[in-house]
Amino acid sequence: MVHRGEVLVAEQQLDDMTLEPSATYTLAVSTSEDDGSALTAKLWETAGKEPSDWQLTVTPDEIPSDPGSGAVGLTATRADGAGELVGIVIEEIIASPRG
Repeated sequence: MVHRGEVLVAEQQLDDMTLEPSATYTLAVSTSEDDGSALTAKLWETAGKEPSDWQLTVTPDEIPSDPGSGAVGLTATRADGAGELVGIVIEEIIASPRG
């Protein structure tokens, strides 16, 4: 999910991904208007291969122009279709330039 202030800007469901309790995942987020996108994101199991394509792309015209802070979030639901939110533990956040 991507928020700008209180406004939900975008969200992307990853139907082909099953989160495993003992696995570690990497969430990469990039902000740039050089390629016509304002924000891109992708998630993968750290032990696996990084996806070559971004799984979420938000263009500048999708982001409200009102001032305010923004946020990127991660949620998960049960695969059995019950739709209940499940807990996610974030143990470490590292912000670093990619390249």
